[in-house]
This record gives sequence, structure tokens and C-alpha cells, in this order.
Amino acid sequence: MYLLTRKCLASVTLCLALVLLFIADEVIANESQHAPIIEINSAQFIASTSKAPPSFENAETVLLPHKWNATDYSSGWFELTWQQQRSDENLSIYLPRLNMNATVYLNGELIGNGGRTETPVARHWHSPMFFILPASLIKEGINNIQIRIVTSQPGTVGLLDHVQVGALNTLQDTYEYAYFSGYGINLATVFISFLVGIIIFFLWLLRREGEYLWFAIVNLVAGFSYLNNVIVSIPISTYLWECVMQISIGWIPALMAVFIHFLIGHPWPRSDRIICALGFGFIPLIFFVEPQSIFLTAKFWHGIAFIGGVAALIELIIYLKREKSGALYLVWGCILLISISGGHDLITVHSGVSQPWLTYTPILMTMGILSLLVHRFAMNSRALEHTNLTLETRIAEAQKKIESDMRLIADMERHQAILQERSRIFRDLHDDLGAKILSLVYKSENNEQRTLAREAMTELRKIIESGDSEEIQCKSMMLIWRKDCVKRAIEAGVSISWPSWNTATEIILSPEVATQVSFVLREAMTNALKYRSGKNICISMRYSDSCMLISIKNDVDSECIISESGHGIKNMKKRIASLGGVIKWKIYRSKKCCVLWAIPLNHDKSIASKQSITA
Repeated sequence: MYLLTRKCLASVTLCLALVLLFIADEVIANESQHAPIIEINSAQFIASTSKAPPSFENAETVLLPHKWNATDYSSGWFELTWQQQRSDENLSIYLPRLNMNATVYLNGELIGNGGRTETPVARHWHSPMFFILPASLIKEGINNIQIRIVTSQPGTVGLLDHVQVGALNTLQDTYEYAYFSGYGINLATVFISFLVGIIIFFLWLLRREGEYLWFAIVNLVAGFSYLNNVIVSIPISTYLWECVMQISIGWIPALMAVFIHFLIGHPWPRSDRIICALGFGFIPLIFFVEPQSIFLTAKFWHGIAFIGGVAALIELIIYLKREKSGALYLVWGCILLISISGGHDLITVHSGVSQPWLTYTPILMTMGILSLLVHRFAMNSRALEHTNLTLETRIAEAQKKIESDMRLIADMERHQAILQERSRIFRDLHDDLGAKILSLVYKSENNEQRTLAREAMTELRKIIESGDSEEIQCKSMMLIWRKDCVKRAIEAGVSISWPSWNTATEIILSPEVATQVSFVLREAMTNALKYRSGKNICISMRYSDSCMLISIKNDVDSECIISESGHGIKNMKKRIASLGGVIKWKIYRSKKCCVLWAIPLNHDKSIASKQSITA
């Protein structure tokens, strides 16, 4: 659907442009038909270098428009006559086309000229000329007009088109339109070409894509070559000027071919390299030929460049059929418009029937391709901005991930340092404290002391073994804790209850959790045995919200007060806090004391432990 829309848009634009050109052509033609003017289509001609009107006795009768090869004479004289009746209107003379400059006489008296008639001659080959006829020089009846046409240099072609004489107001309107279409639009084309070339060049500096650079060069070269149509007084000699202009004109189709190849993604084919090499070879060649051979030599270079441009246009058409690129149909339409305009001018303008269309179409082509490249630049910039935004988002996400990984690595390093420090402490305990306890075993004076020393030695070994392991099953630790608590309760003559915990088989404890819980449980058991008033102790362990909850209840006196300033309770708080957990004491009205602590098995769940113990 998008491709069909682009095709329709290009076709409608092309048709509208052709319709506007046809309407403009018909309007001028109708004005010329209905205006009260006299069109002179025949004259007496003589080739002469005379600066004053010569004798026309030996002149030949020619039809206008008339061309002649100014090989020997760089100027020629025309004498035109018309029958004038008495009239109060101001009259004027209009020369729609000539080459290169004209001097006009009325009945032998000078009326005016287009500027310099010596080399370098003022250039009016692309603009009409208009003169007011003084009423004092106009006679009733036969009037003669002598026109001297001066060419730019010997070897060029002189030209005078049909001449119109009529009312000042009517011919002035015709002249102003022709001047605008022949000179004004060419001047606008020069300005637009340079402006577009500069704009596209700056876009190329931002995008660095070949089609932008070459289209900028095409416009700059085309704008320079169009100066030949607008500059009247050239700043250098005619010979140098023509050499430079013929070189630049030939480079336009050659550079256009390079641009098309970059546009379709086929840069620098062999044909472009050959044509550019011939173009660089033509530059010094043209400066060594005779002035009368400049245009003949230039035709060879222009023909080669034109063939290269046509070949590139054919490749563009093939590319459009194969790739179905809707964006390039506008380029194709613009170039086709140039071709149709050139064909129209070739058929009609040289016969003097119509106004040239090729004057208008370069601006249309330039603006069409400019809109395509600017649109492509805007779309690429929008895509780049979207990519940058996406990239910024990805970078932000990557930074967060890196920060998270760095925190994890720091935690791992800290945990590894703790493990290494624990291993060192356990080694010291084994080597130092273990040796001292073993000495106590051998030096004990009675069996009771020896038994206590052996039990201390056994507990020390358990601590060292638990510290060396990387992970411990909760079931194994519960058996150890239960055995220890039951033994101590039996020795104190207290009954103990310990409900089973079936989910413990699936839980793994870290050495740090196992060690700290062992110390806290032992201290809590010690306090329960020390401050009991009855003979019942209940120990409960359960798992909730990723937390291990342990409680010890025992009977106490009604006046029992828990002092949290004791060293044992302070140590218990520190150990539980180091595991990210919480611990609380509470005395019930039923004369029972309960100590309860919750430990998250995942340290990130410290909040859950607080919620669990509150519940």
C-alpha cells in the first residue's frame, strides 16, 4: 500500500508539472495571437564587421529565425522593414532570441544596444531584448530597422529570431514574462542549486553517506554552470569562460550518474570510473584546442557524459522493478520530467513554436530529490534517536546489573573473608585450646573433673567440625541440639518436651547459622534451668516465611524479672542480629517465661523474620 501511494504521488506530481507548463505555454501563445503587434519573419542580411549600418545593396533575403556560422565575421547586419500607419500609441521592438548581443538602429538612427560589443561581448543569448522606439524617428509608411548581431567569438553561431514591433504596453508584458522565464528562473536556479548544495553538504557532514555528498556536488557544479545563463558581463576572456563552462556542463550528467549509483547501493561501478577518468583528461585537453574548436571538442565529452547518465537512469529503472523501492520513484519521476521537457524543447523550441520547458524543470528535480534526501535524513535521525534512547535504557539497566553484581561480589568476598577468619579461629582453638583441655584430661585428680574435661573436648570438636563444613542439614543439627538439651535437662532433673519438625529434612543451614543457633540455644537452655520454678521445659522449632522460629518456655516465679543488661542476653541479641534475625522475651500471667527468636535462612528475608516473630 505504501509503495502504491508513492507511485501515485510521483505520477500526480509529474502530471501537474506538465499541465502547468502546457497552460503557461498556451497563455503566452494566446497573448501573442491577440496582441496588436507586427511580427517580422524576413530580413536582408549581410555579414560584416562594420560598426555602423552598411549598404544592403548586395544583401541576401533570409527568413527569421536565421543562423549563420561566424567563421570569418563575428558580426552580421539585418535590415527589417514594416508598414506603419498613423497612431498615437508608443511603439517598441522586441527581440525574443539572439546570439550574443544586439545593437538596434531605426531609420539609420541608433536606438540602443545590450552592452559591450567588443570582446568579451555582453551575453544575451539566454535572455530577450527590448527597446522603445522614439516617436520622432517613426515615419508614416515604410520604416527600416537595422540590427547588428555580435557573436562571442569567431567560429561560433550567430542567431536572430523573428522580431516583433507593436504597442509598448503589449510587448512589454510579453518581454517581462519571457525575461522572467529565460533569465529570472535561471537566476533562481543558480541560487537554489548553490543553496541546496550547501544544505546537502552539511547533511553529509552529519550522516557521512555517499548519496548526500554526490548530490551536493551535482548541485554546486550545476549552479556554477547555470552562471553561463545569467552573467551578462563575464570577468575573464571569452575563450577561458567557454572552456570552463563546457567542462562544468559535461560533469553534470556524469556526477548525476555517480549519485544514482550511490542512491541504489551500487557505488563506483566501472562505467563511472571510466567516465570520470575521461572527464579529468578532457580538462587539460580543451585548453589546448583552437577557439573555433572548443564546442566541437566539448560535444565529444558531453556525449560520453550523457551516455553515462542515461545508463545510470536505466539501472535506476531496473532497480525499481527489482527492489520495489517507493522512495526512489520520486527521483525517477524528476529525471523523467527532465527528459520529457528536453524532448519538448528539441521538437518545438528549435522550430520557434513554443517556450522552453527545460528552464523550469531543473528546479523541480532539485527540490524533489532534496525532499527525498531530507526525508531520509529525518527518518534516519529519528531511528538514531530511538536507538540512542534504547541504548541509554540498556546502559542504565546494565549499570544497575553491574551494581547488583558488584554488591553480590562484595557480599561473597565478605562472606569468604568471614569463612577464612572462622577457619583460622577454629584452627587456633584446635591447636591451642584443644591441647590445654587434653592436658586437663590427663591431669584431672578425680573422675568428675576428668569427665567434664572430656565433655569440653567433645564439644570443642563438634564446634570445629561444624565450622569446617560448608553446609549442614537442619535435621542433623536438630538431633545434636535435642541430644544436648535432653542430657542437660535429665542432669538437672527437669522434664523436657520437643515436638517433631517434619520439614527439617529439606532445609540446609550454613555453618554460621548452625554455630550461632547452637550458642543461643545453649544460653537459653542455661537460663531456663537457672530460673525455673517448675520442672517443665518446652522447646519448639518450626519453619515459616523462609524463617526458622525457635522458642523455649519454662515455669518461673510470678516476681521474675528479665534483665536485658546481662552479658548472656546481650550476647544472644548480638548473635541473632548478626544472622539478620530478632529475639524477644515475654513473661505470661500463667507464670511462664518464653524466649523466642526468628532467623531468616536467606539474609535478604530479614523483614520476613520480624513479621514472623511478631505474628
